[in-house]
Amino acid sequence: MTIDEASRLTGLLVERLRSLVRRKLIPYRGGQVDPVFSMASLTRFRTSPMTNGSAQPPRANRRTPADRTIGRPFAFDRVVKGHVLDVVKSIPTNSVQAVVTSPPFWGQRVYEDEKSVHWQDGSLAPFGREATPEAYVLHTLEILASLARILKPTGTIWWNLGDSYMTRAIARTSSRDRIEHYAGKRTTWATSPFRRYSSGHAYLKDKDLTLIPFQVAIGAQHLGYWVRSVIVWSKQHNGPGETEALGSRAHVPEVVTDRPVVGHEYILLLARSQLYDYDGTRAGETDGDGTAINVRSVWNFKPVGKGGEHGARFPEQLPRRCIQLSTRRGQLVFDPFAGDGNTLVAAKRLGRRFFGCDISRTYVAAARQRLALDD
Repeated sequence: MTIDEASRLTGLLVERLRSLVRRKLIPYRGGQVDPVFSMASLTRFRTSPMTNGSAQPPRANRRTPADRTIGRPFAFDRVVKGHVLDVVKSIPTNSVQAVVTSPPFWGQRVYEDEKSVHWQDGSLAPFGREATPEAYVLHTLEILASLARILKPTGTIWWNLGDSYMTRAIARTSSRDRIEHYAGKRTTWATSPFRRYSSGHAYLKDKDLTLIPFQVAIGAQHLGYWVRSVIVWSKQHNGPGETEALGSRAHVPEVVTDRPVVGHEYILLLARSQLYDYDGTRAGETDGDGTAINVRSVWNFKPVGKGGEHGARFPEQLPRRCIQLSTRRGQLVFDPFAGDGNTLVAAKRLGRRFFGCDISRTYVAAARQRLALDD
């Protein structure tokens, strides 16, 4: 990556990086800083943590000055069309109490109205359909870096993320498409426009688990965030007549026989500073005596079934819990991948201010309709 890109991802000033290059303290060749070295090691050169008053937070992909609005002054309680790297520039500094979101996972789906995005590494790709896991992680960190400016010092990020396998696969356009595939309806990989490869990687083998959520978590730490918890969202919340067997209504099935079927996703809890707003008793869990207790790190919520415009929605109970734990009435909740608007609806019902964006015109319209019906 270039020195400018390394600066944006690490929070180090460009002048500082150039000084390190001149002193041969970081690998630099052909006008490029080694990206693995940057993510893993550059932040050790920072003189103070992200929250120190004299420190520079990770810098966003700024095409306009910070706090400049897009089209009109910033207003709460709405959802707009646009990519987070553009929309975030309209949000005032230190204004968001919590970011609660579920971004596209790597190589899993083709989303409605998907758009290619220009990234700081020079690539052009829809988020989630990068050629490699490393590119997806780097783009995720670019987004997380852009969010640091708008978060309050006491703010948190709740980042719902699933893992992916390094296989020669086809990204599916919907849950129905995936189920039909498992049922035997095959699509020719060679002719699919949504295929991805599994060969030629430096260390990942075919069928390897990529561990993307953990790579994102480690990268977030190097950006200056505190990783406070890795929550497991268990999707095996079985009701009457439901089992964990193949075909359960609790999750989209996998046809695998050489490993356990995946029945969970992760939620990364990232904090802007060492001390932040969190109250584990707000989730309503109690012990045997009825005393409120801190929520545990495994959450049991059944996924959303059929219906709605978005093919990969999380249940409203999930963002509702995140919002309850980390915000108070009147504070601002932001969802940069709003989808059908579950986070925004949950925030509205809890008496929080909300703001969301999505790159898809279809999803923005669906979210606006849901919010209007909830009045």
